[in-house]
Amino acid sequence: MRNTDRDLEKLRFLLRHLIAERGKTQAEIQRLCGWGGGALSQMLNGRKSLKVEALLTLLGALDVDPGRFFAQLYGTGGTVNAYRFIDGAAARSRSEVN
Repeated sequence: MRNTDRDLEKLRFLLRHLIAERGKTQAEIQRLCGWGGGALSQMLNGRKSLKVEALLTLLGALDVDPGRFFAQLYGTGGTVNAYRFIDGAAARSRSEVN
C-alpha cells in the first residue's frame, strides 16, 4: 500500500470518527453539506474521490478547523501538512486529466 493510500484511509477514518463524535448520522452531515445521493458514504468508503473542496465543506459542516484536522491527522505542523496534502491532491488531479 502506498503512503498516499494510507493517508487517505487515515483521513477517511478520522472523518468517520468526527461524524460519530458529533452524534450525527452521515445523512444529517450530508444534508448540511448540500449533497445528495449517498455522496458522503461513497467518499468515506473510497468509492468516490474526496476532493479538497468537498473536504473543506465537510469540515465546515462538522465545525472543525482544517488546520486542527490536519494537525490531528499528521501530528504537529498541521497547517504545513495540510498544504502538502492539498498540493499532492492537485498534482494527482492534474495527472488524471492528462
